[in-house]
Amino acid sequence: MINPGVVLRFAHYTDYKQDTRAGIRVHPGKKPTNAGVLEVKGDKDKLVKFTSARKINGQNRGINGDWAGINGELEEGLDPGLYNGPVLNIEGAIIEYTSDFCIQILRGELDLSYSIIRWSNDEGVYCEGSNVTVRNCYFYQVGNGLISLEKQNKSVIIENNSFFQAAVAINFLSGSPAHQLKIVGNHFLWFDGIHPVRVHNAWGYARSNDFVTAGSKDLVILSRNDDPAFKNKPFNVESFNPAAAGAHANSFTPFTGPPASPRQAPVNRGFPIPDKKLLGYRPGTEGRDLFQYVYAKKDATREVVGRIGKGLGPAWAIAFDGQYICRGYYRGFARLSRKPGVGLVEKYEEYGWDSSIGKLRKTQAQMQALTFDGRYYWANVFVPGQGARLVRYELVHAPHWKGSVRYDGNLIPVGYYTVKQDVNYKSIASDAANQQLYLASKDGKRIYRYDIPKAGRLDGKTIQLPDDGFINVSGGNITGSLCIIPGLSAAPPRGFWCRFNNDTTRELVKLSMKGKPLGSIYPPAEKVWALTHDGTYLYAVARTHEGFQDKKIFIIDTFLDGAHRLPFLGTDPGILRRRALTKPLLHGDDAPVQPAVRESGLERFELLTSAMAPQEDFDQDGLMFFDELIEEVDREHLLRPAEIPDASTSWEILSHVEYDEPDDRELLNTGADIGMPLDSSWPIVTDHDLEYGGAAEAIPAHQDDPDNLTPDAVNELAASSITVVECSGCVTETLRS
Repeated sequence: MINPGVVLRFAHYTDYKQDTRAGIRVHPGKKPTNAGVLEVKGDKDKLVKFTSARKINGQNRGINGDWAGINGELEEGLDPGLYNGPVLNIEGAIIEYTSDFCIQILRGELDLSYSIIRWSNDEGVYCEGSNVTVRNCYFYQVGNGLISLEKQNKSVIIENNSFFQAAVAINFLSGSPAHQLKIVGNHFLWFDGIHPVRVHNAWGYARSNDFVTAGSKDLVILSRNDDPAFKNKPFNVESFNPAAAGAHANSFTPFTGPPASPRQAPVNRGFPIPDKKLLGYRPGTEGRDLFQYVYAKKDATREVVGRIGKGLGPAWAIAFDGQYICRGYYRGFARLSRKPGVGLVEKYEEYGWDSSIGKLRKTQAQMQALTFDGRYYWANVFVPGQGARLVRYELVHAPHWKGSVRYDGNLIPVGYYTVKQDVNYKSIASDAANQQLYLASKDGKRIYRYDIPKAGRLDGKTIQLPDDGFINVSGGNITGSLCIIPGLSAAPPRGFWCRFNNDTTRELVKLSMKGKPLGSIYPPAEKVWALTHDGTYLYAVARTHEGFQDKKIFIIDTFLDGAHRLPFLGTDPGILRRRALTKPLLHGDDAPVQPAVRESGLERFELLTSAMAPQEDFDQDGLMFFDELIEEVDREHLLRPAEIPDASTSWEILSHVEYDEPDDRELLNTGADIGMPLDSSWPIVTDHDLEYGGAAEAIPAHQDDPDNLTPDAVNELAASSITVVECSGCVTETLRS
């Protein structure tokens, strides 16, 4: 039990090379014993506070992304018939400044009430496969969904809460037809886009809710059931007409004033928000968010030589098909040029086999991993209501239009496959030369090898892949994103890249074909979700922030694959690099190439041939010149020396971040245009004096510290540790300040 008034401060983020973020983890328990239980009991005058240990100028001051949040999880490999899921009972708490979530519950129980959830990089509360009750809480200023419920949650009650300042308030995906979703009596205030409430495949109702938003009442709730299991169990949105729905009617008030106009305060939920403090931005606001989502372009382990995929959003899966980089794209499939500045080349509609109607239809699947075997694409996909499956696809080139959108064809499934081993469905690789697939085991200790079947179209049928043995992994375990390093000129593959758990922050690891670690690199950005390799460069899809419309595919010279001997050139101005012209460099593995130099109006640049550039960009000697390339570059976005932040200015606080557009720095100095639905009594904290770096300070509790309450209500976390999970039959978790 954590009692009223306790303040818990967690070790905070420093930088990507030494991620010191602490957090709370609540464990499951093996039946018949109890699972881990986190009990938090604050009251309206003495809330329990979970916050960052960061200090700035001697004052407690956090930033979104500082610590890891509260996580209760029954791991996927554990049988729910043998284990009880974790239980989180949280009443009267403030949870703030977290990275992926303030609270996550996976296959457990959550009861949250009279609490404040704010300032998370991503989700406020994230739930899968759980029973969830949320009542009388305030949710605001998180980077994605205030409450996100995905993958077969059970009974869900969301009642009498206030939601504001986020991309979406409630996002519900793929419920259970045996349990209801109830959204009742909540207040939704000023959301960025349409549909603050989004419900997909659920049984239940939304009633007595009050919406104060832009747009119209027709756009506040998006509800869609397309799973046959919900055919006779709809999600009912009560009328906005009191005459028709009585006390159950939802209400709508249009918000038409500009963001700087006088604002309405959130509805009181039985206790006040004690500090009424705001960040000067919503996490995930591109150009304003102060968290370090994108890391240094170059460090001792690797160099980012380009980025592609602007505006396509995040992706779980990526593959190289011999010509293009491929990824999922808005329920479709995209092929991108590897040359920065070119972007999307082709896009396809993705289809799946619907066994209920015996034919193909537009899929709702989410690709979790992707590879190419020389002819077909293989994907591990998650199908709402059905779980993961292994699918073989074929691209059918058939240009067509859907409304105003042109597609180059369709991605059609030609077979569904199973494996008898327990595999990690977020990792798949293929060896086209030897026609074999590789999938990591769920525990990451093995790489299973399968012969690719010769069968043609299966049209909804499922067969098992023929087993060809496995590779033992040493030195740690694979956690996802397995890809193969192709051999040059039809030579055998040279190894694997993957996400790897080896007790360091160098989470991207190169393995030999025998599963032995050969080296590791730091990731290029926050949350790498997928990898592929074209034989020269490693390509990584990183989340950065889901709300950013940036280039999320990073082209990486790993210094381990020989690629660093061939500088990559593209049309992205950040890639043009000055280099001393003192000796020949190597092209490919061994062929010497003399640098080609031309005078330009700005500088002398060394420009070498690149495997990434199309043949027409080369002259007869196979060389590429700056004068020809500069025409493709947006001159307005070239960084001039005068535009680089001066070390004496306050902007040096973010010197580790490289801005593509220096003017974005000016946005950090104001909180005027943040779209907050609040009254003028709420102070705006711009955090422009924030500094990264250094270890977390020891934080004694002081009477004169405004973030702490009375001395007898505060744990002296700097001097001792506390057990926050108490249960029998499970591992206890200890946290330090």
